[in-house]
Amino acid sequence: MAKIKVSELITRAKITAQDVDFVQWPEAEWLSWYNECLLSLASARTDAVAETRTVTIVAGSMQKLPEDANKLIEVVRNHTSGRVIRFIDRKILDEQHPNWHKRTDTEPLYYS
Repeated sequence: MAKIKVSELITRAKITAQDVDFVQWPEAEWLSWYNECLLSLASARTDAVAETRTVTIVAGSMQKLPEDANKLIEVVRNHTSGRVIRFIDRKILDEQHPNWHKRTDTEPLYYS
């Protein structure tokens, strides 16, 4: 992915808007618009600002995201074993194993 400086984006925008000397809109306002654009993009497409992280989980079905995280997009694998994590529809899991939240197994369960 190409990288571009914010100052270059603002320069391109002010040329397009024919305001190269910041007469119509002050530079701080251009930067404010840029930040607003990033917030809108992040709200509409959370994957646009996604990070890959290793997160330590705790025993049980209830987990917490890190303080600076907004949304969990995908779980790829168990970092310790390297085993792939497959998505199982929660409704199906609830129907087939209604007490799965209360399980106290220390070993993971594997479904096929």
